[in-house]
Amino acid sequence: MDPELIAYFDRHFSETSQQIFALREETSQQISALREETSQQISALREETSQQISALREDMVHRFEQADDTNRQTRILVEDLRRHTGLIAEGYIGVNEKLDRFQSEATLVFDEVKGWIEPYYRNLDGRVRVLEGRVERQQGDVYDAISKLARRPPVDLTSE
Repeated sequence: MDPELIAYFDRHFSETSQQIFALREETSQQISALREETSQQISALREETSQQISALREDMVHRFEQADDTNRQTRILVEDLRRHTGLIAEGYIGVNEKLDRFQSEATLVFDEVKGWIEPYYRNLDGRVRVLEGRVERQQGDVYDAISKLARRPPVDLTSE
C-alpha cells in the first residue's frame, strides 16, 4: 500500500475517531444533563405527590370526623324522635279512652233525655189531631164537625 494512502486513512480515521469521541462526550454530557433534569423532575413530582396525598389524607380525616359527628347527632335525633313517638302514642291512647268515655256518657245522657221526651211524643199525632179538631170546631159549623166525627155526610138543612 501506498504510504500516502496510509497517511490519508490514518488522518481520516483519526479525525473520525476524534469526531466520534467528541460526539460520545457531547452525548454523555447531554445524557447526564437529562438524567439530572429527569431526577429533579421526579423529585419535584414526588414532593408534589406527597403533598397532595398528605392534603387528601387530612381532608379525608376531616370528612370522616364530620361523618362520625353527623352520624352521632343523627342517632341522638332518631332516639329523641322515638321517645316523642312513644309519647304521642300514649297521648293517642289516652285521647281514645277519653273519647270512648265521652261517647258512653253522651249516649247515656241522650238516652236519658230521650226517655224524658218520649212520653210526650208517644201520642203526639193523636194530640195534634185533637187540637186540630178543636180548632175546626171553633171555626167551622158545629153540625159539620159532628158529622165528621160520626163519619156521616153532612145533611143540607136549608133545602127542607
